[in-house]
Amino acid sequence: MMGKDVALLSALRRKRLCVWSIGGRTNLLLVEILLVLVAADQARAEPASTALPVPQGTREMGTREMGARDIRQLDIRQFLVRSLVRTPAQRVQIAAKGTAAKMVLYPHGGSTDQRTLQSLLLRPVVDYPASRFADARAQMRNVRTFTGATFRQAAVLRNSAPATQSAPLARPTMQPAAAPPQQAAAAQPVVAAVPVPRNPDVQPDRNLDRLTPAAADKPAAETYDQAGIKLGNFLYKPAVEILGGYASNPGRQPNATPSPVAVVAPELSIRSQFERHELNADMRFAYNEVTAQQTLSHPTAEARVNGRYDLTESTHFVAEGRFLNDALVTPGFLQQPRTTTSGTTAGVVQRFDQLEIAAKGSFDRVTFANGVIAANQVLNTQDRNYNQPGAQTRISYAISPGFSPFIDLGYDRREHDMKVDFNGVRRDSTGLLGRGGVALNLGSLSGDMSFGYLVRRFDAPNMRSVEGWVADATLVWAADPTSTFVLVARSQASETPAANIFGILSRDVILQVDHQFEPWLVATLRSGYGQDRFVGTDRIDDRFFVAGGGVYKLSRMVHLKSDLRAEWTRSSLPMNNVLALTGLFGVRFQY
Repeated sequence: MMGKDVALLSALRRKRLCVWSIGGRTNLLLVEILLVLVAADQARAEPASTALPVPQGTREMGTREMGARDIRQLDIRQFLVRSLVRTPAQRVQIAAKGTAAKMVLYPHGGSTDQRTLQSLLLRPVVDYPASRFADARAQMRNVRTFTGATFRQAAVLRNSAPATQSAPLARPTMQPAAAPPQQAAAAQPVVAAVPVPRNPDVQPDRNLDRLTPAAADKPAAETYDQAGIKLGNFLYKPAVEILGGYASNPGRQPNATPSPVAVVAPELSIRSQFERHELNADMRFAYNEVTAQQTLSHPTAEARVNGRYDLTESTHFVAEGRFLNDALVTPGFLQQPRTTTSGTTAGVVQRFDQLEIAAKGSFDRVTFANGVIAANQVLNTQDRNYNQPGAQTRISYAISPGFSPFIDLGYDRREHDMKVDFNGVRRDSTGLLGRGGVALNLGSLSGDMSFGYLVRRFDAPNMRSVEGWVADATLVWAADPTSTFVLVARSQASETPAANIFGILSRDVILQVDHQFEPWLVATLRSGYGQDRFVGTDRIDDRFFVAGGGVYKLSRMVHLKSDLRAEWTRSSLPMNNVLALTGLFGVRFQY
């Protein structure tokens, strides 16, 4: 061994946490050696009482019993071997290119150096999905708090969806020691994957009566609908719903745990009364209480403001603001992870006789709040935060006042706060959408529908694109003064933190029928189908739901409501099959 290498190893053993430059380049092997030494030092400091059960197959390696120190060192050696053997040479060069020749490890390094070193330490995760840091930066900052149980539980949580698909690649995990009965529930790993945010328009619990066209509206005195409060040029319609009932599977998990549920949802609708311009807003807040599983209880807040300013008869400025904060409900968490989406869109619409051209720009900010698995065990989701600027152009031609074909082109760019996520993957991407359709305004039938193709390409060359045919529609048909049909279709490409899954292509369609038996009695029937395709695996989830409900209008200000809903999921992986029944009954107060 060279003298410089001997001196270097001696320095490392004295805990001088430095990565030295040899030949002008960072020696990546030294990072791995440092990781081995830190783990060995930690294991040496642990008391003998913390010994973990030996996994199957390790007792054959020697005649003596193996303790926590031996198992920890064996585990880290496997990490070292795989990182050196399975890491592609091109990927190592890319990771090392942005690393300073002389880098100081935590806690002395800067943010840029820390992020680059994190990507180096996590680079074999694509081939080694179980070796994932739940909070890489915190664990490197305080190695002694990083126990084997925390490591394994975080790996299960973030990679549970593809775990069954990638069993040959998963590292052999050790079962934790038996916990006391009062701690067993908190320490139990979660088997469901962290879900992705969905479009509210296609959620099974969302009623689509707000899309009722003007042709189906009746005067408030005849339909018992709220009259609202008029202040200046605006009409305010406040309301609050209080519902209670029972859910057979509130967590939407394979092993159902029933619970009583309660929902309190205030809302406010604002409509402008201008002669030319328009400014509307809708705000809704809801708190969902799951009494038997308090960890599933969560609030939801949603707001949307849109307006139009008529500069001339043929030129209009349009803008929209949106906000959504919701929980990604996942059983097994002490505190649910949350997501917040806020964004704005602004543009101009210009009409040239029958030809209309609309150009819009948008910006969305999507952030995720960490979830708490158990005491002092945090599921870090900060690698999912991103900004998404975009642009959209729509060209339509009015063949008749009620029939306008159009072409819609969209572009967006997703830039994550962390260029490399906790799986060692670069998920920055570019989205392209092209579609053609028709806008209808035929009196009783109004809305638009379109078909096209969506592509989301990732910057990382080893990640497959998420692409496919998409359909979007919002159609409302007032068959007669008492019956209304609503059809909604949505498509989206979602991200997921799970390793070995590049993205999820989702398609949803919902059909709702409202029938008014009497002005004070209305029945509703909804049915929907959705499909999730997990790009990178063979997993496909088919989602179905059927719901029926009614509204009994005691007066214009008090309505009684009921809803009975059945949801089920059939997956190509049977462990993800879900069945849920929910029944709610309550009252709506409005003015």
